[in-house]
Amino acid sequence: LSLAYVIASFVWTKVATQKELCRGIVVNVKSDSIKFLTSQFILDELKRMNFKVKGMPVNKINSQSVEKAFDAQYYVEDAEIFMGSNGYLHINIIPVRPVMRIFTATDSYYINREGKHVPPSSGFFVDVPVVYGNFTANYPPTRLMPLVDYLSTHPDVDRLISAIEVKDSTNVYVIPEIAGHVINLGEVDNLDSKFNRVLRFYREVLSVKGY
Repeated sequence: LSLAYVIASFVWTKVATQKELCRGIVVNVKSDSIKFLTSQFILDELKRMNFKVKGMPVNKINSQSVEKAFDAQYYVEDAEIFMGSNGYLHINIIPVRPVMRIFTATDSYYINREGKHVPPSSGFFVDVPVVYGNFTANYPPTRLMPLVDYLSTHPDVDRLISAIEVKDSTNVYVIPEIAGHVINLGEVDNLDSKFNRVLRFYREVLSVKGY
């Protein structure tokens, strides 16, 4: 009797799920760092990407496909999308978090930690390290993340540096705020040792010489 009950319950649940329709969409944008990234914008994007949700059978809605589509958008750092037990599709969006502003010979853009390109006219300004250089598939901007992370955790060094310039993988320059000074770090490694020497030079040598 109990087995028959379990089977009947399973069949009933499956049939009920097939008949259940999506009641609506709940959007949660987890920051206001990008002014245009509102709940209505996300709903408009859902339509633009040709996802029909409200009123559709719940079992016909592929939330993973919707999530993948939003994750690919330049304005999204992370998307979490799922169908709730209440019949609503939940869309949780974390706006993109730029970590560098890149200037090449032909282009300018922000990137996040994963290297996603973000157009500079995306409705926000972010105070991040400015990087000049021409990058390749073998040496993308994300190779500078150890340097960017170092600057973000060492304010005394960060205050000193106005920009980063990349000639190639073994010639990475930092440009101090002091006019006319350029420092070749070589590769992006042993940053503690390199910047300790830089700071010592500015504190002990230049202060004595009156710069």
